[in-house]
Amino acid sequence: MNLLNKKFFIIIFLIKLIFNFSYIFAETATYISGIIDKTENWVPKNSPYIISGEVVIEKKGIVRIYPGTVIKFKKDAQITVKGILYSVGGKDNPIRFLPEDGESFYEGIKFMSPYKNTIENSIFIRGAIKVEGSTVDISNNYILNATGIELFHFAKAIIKDNYFFNNTYGVYVDGKETQYSIIQNTFNKNRFAIYIKNSTLELITKNNFFNNTVNITNYGQKDINCKENFWGTIDEKYINGFIFDKKNNPKVGTVIFIPFAKEKFNLFEPPPAFVSLVKIYLSLKRPDEIPNRFGILVGPLFFLPFAPENLKKEADYGYGAEAEFNLSLSEIFVLGTEFKILNLQNKDKTNYDYKFDSTSLFLNLYTYFGYKPNVFFVPYAKIGNGILILSEQYKYSNQKTEKKNEINYSLLAGLGFEIFPLKFLAIRFEPAYNYTVRPDGNISLFIISAKCGIYFNSPFILNN
Repeated sequence: MNLLNKKFFIIIFLIKLIFNFSYIFAETATYISGIIDKTENWVPKNSPYIISGEVVIEKKGIVRIYPGTVIKFKKDAQITVKGILYSVGGKDNPIRFLPEDGESFYEGIKFMSPYKNTIENSIFIRGAIKVEGSTVDISNNYILNATGIELFHFAKAIIKDNYFFNNTYGVYVDGKETQYSIIQNTFNKNRFAIYIKNSTLELITKNNFFNNTVNITNYGQKDINCKENFWGTIDEKYINGFIFDKKNNPKVGTVIFIPFAKEKFNLFEPPPAFVSLVKIYLSLKRPDEIPNRFGILVGPLFFLPFAPENLKKEADYGYGAEAEFNLSLSEIFVLGTEFKILNLQNKDKTNYDYKFDSTSLFLNLYTYFGYKPNVFFVPYAKIGNGILILSEQYKYSNQKTEKKNEINYSLLAGLGFEIFPLKFLAIRFEPAYNYTVRPDGNISLFIISAKCGIYFNSPFILNN
């Protein structure tokens, strides 16, 4: 083989090698939408399966999901099961039900089937598992940052050996002729571990409850039997404080929790293979919570002096810039640190040049009106206080200069609105009133500002 042929052979070999590696590492995706009316097998090599809109598994449809398969839902997407969904992962190789973008909530899986269905050994994040007029076996799953399991009319469910973490509901029940067993599950850090509005036949026993806002909520008229569960303590009064029933509302039934277990049950917990796959999701909030947001905003401002008189005589307006760092405390309250630089110069320079400079630092509290996630237009009010460093300088025609520096206490109040053209991008317009306490005459300013900023979900290093 001559030298030219050797070089040609090497080049072809390298091209094939690069192509093979790119094929291995490139993420392929299978897009699912519409109706499924035949047998389908969802396997890891075709993952992720991207669900958009409502996917309906019809009565003749059968979908088997194999261990290690990844199913990603677009926002508000749902799988409606009228046929059969058999989803069984491996103990160390779970099936993953995830939001496509890593954080949005989706409708999840809704069972409306006359057949028995199964969800086992899976990780379920951000969505809901809904059962209506169907029989479902839900076991050995890690359900976190989700809406939870919802049982409606004529639902029959076995909910066993699951770990519910940081969900709005662990299990929600509201329907006629509902029959369910909730056995050997762990409910940790959920808003409502078990919430019952209407049920027919239930078995709730041998579960562990830790750090939930409410462990059991009984909004139905019948008594609910919840004996032999472990509530994280053996203090009967303390246990009763995390149960909502007849003692809170005389129109509902009682939760019977005595006798209760005095030691924690040794139950299913997510194995290392599960936990390693969801570390980034552990920072996410429950669906009923708004993520804390961190914002950075900057922009120009103009101000009109109201007082004192000598400042009003020097000029009709001034200009400046401001920057702000803020953090949301809740859905409607935001705490911000604001830095302002103001400048004003006299309009009549016949006898002297006058400069008014101020640098201020404010701590502000914002209240948003009608705030909701992903809203486009948000009005707000704010109040703040801080310090203002003031510098006044007179430079006369004879070159004589007088300069005075002061540090004063300052107050700020304003109304404004934010526009969000993108989820993370904000444009803010704000009129505000600034009042500074000063020995030589208090300063009153009317300020108009416009700022542009970006927001991150906290901790922002985990935000996509």
